[in-house]
Amino acid sequence: PGSAPAPSLPGPAPMGDAAGGDANVLLQWFEDRIVSLLKVKGEVFRKLGEDDKRPLNDFASIADVPTLFVLMGAKDLSLFNGVKDGAALIAGAKKKVLYFRKRNPVKLTSVNVQSEVLWGDMSPSPLLHIFHTGQDVFTPVLTNPRNQEFMSEIVSSQLSEAMHKTVSQVYVALGQSMGKTLLAVPPGEMLRSDGSSGKDKDRVHVLETSVVTWTAQIKNVLKTQPEAALSGADNPGPLVGISFWEEKAGNLSSIREQLSSDRIKKVLRVLDLTKSPYHAAFITLIREVDLSSAEARDNVKYLRTLKAQFEKLTGLDDFSQMPTLYHPIMHLLLLVWKNSKYYNTPAALAVLMRELCNDIIMKAHESISPAELLNSEAAEAHERLVTALKVCGFFKKVYFDYKLRATK
Repeated sequence: PGSAPAPSLPGPAPMGDAAGGDANVLLQWFEDRIVSLLKVKGEVFRKLGEDDKRPLNDFASIADVPTLFVLMGAKDLSLFNGVKDGAALIAGAKKKVLYFRKRNPVKLTSVNVQSEVLWGDMSPSPLLHIFHTGQDVFTPVLTNPRNQEFMSEIVSSQLSEAMHKTVSQVYVALGQSMGKTLLAVPPGEMLRSDGSSGKDKDRVHVLETSVVTWTAQIKNVLKTQPEAALSGADNPGPLVGISFWEEKAGNLSSIREQLSSDRIKKVLRVLDLTKSPYHAAFITLIREVDLSSAEARDNVKYLRTLKAQFEKLTGLDDFSQMPTLYHPIMHLLLLVWKNSKYYNTPAALAVLMRELCNDIIMKAHESISPAELLNSEAAEAHERLVTALKVCGFFKKVYFDYKLRATK
């Protein structure tokens, strides 16, 4: 008598060459590891639907699918085969991500899965994970004198320098991914200021390399200017200008805090003791950071008073009501001009005025709607054009009125 076929994973293809009971064994192998490493109940995995399990089915049954990722969302498991497929999920993940990777492009069975698949978990922030692994695991191992006994002095020096450089680059990239400027500090053994490190040229060289990197990072922040946004094709409004100063003020405050840390102070002390030519130049750069930070914070303090008015302008639906906002905006701009310590130069105000004009032009364009204008009645089209000219012309009048007040 015939018997019912053994169940297999749902999907367009069986799990590799697995069939019958072998499919159950293979499925159980994945379930055990997912449940154990992600600390979820087995029911959470077993209730996954056919479409939900498709990435697992593809991973097992298609030789050229090399990876499978699993993460726990708010309520359910999410499975995907490539980092690009799950980029949004990984970006929003707060818990670790489980990965499976084939050693060779093969179909999986209950017989070969143990030998052909590597698995483990990783942080939802891969750059942070790589940084800590490099700094806390690989660097101590590679720079341990016992592990360098078989190396020449030149090789060990180059290896240590390359490792420190790699960890620093990862740390810098981590900061960039968060929109911050992070200054990578050399490991603790490089920061001895008792004179022994000053005699060690290799250690001093590592510290000087760090200072050169910091200098480049800091100068990149210092040279950013709000008018750079106007060089693109986006035609930014004044809210973009305010956001620029808020971001720059935050970035410079973060840099100042890092420069005030004990570890960076120790780096500068060692360079001072060894008469490094980089010390004096970097001290000068720190003063520039202080001045630029003060300017950014002052600009934010005054420009924030305009934020509510700019938001009203951007969100206004009735174009004919825009003139009601011109006087409040120009009055606040006049106060900023007269009271701000830094934002009272023609160049600074010109950027903000261009951004303000961008918003007015955009609103005029939306009101006229060139595509609809040609299909409108002549009287309606004429009315739209006249309204746009009046609204824009009134802004020009208000601007010159306040410009005259500013000279008195």
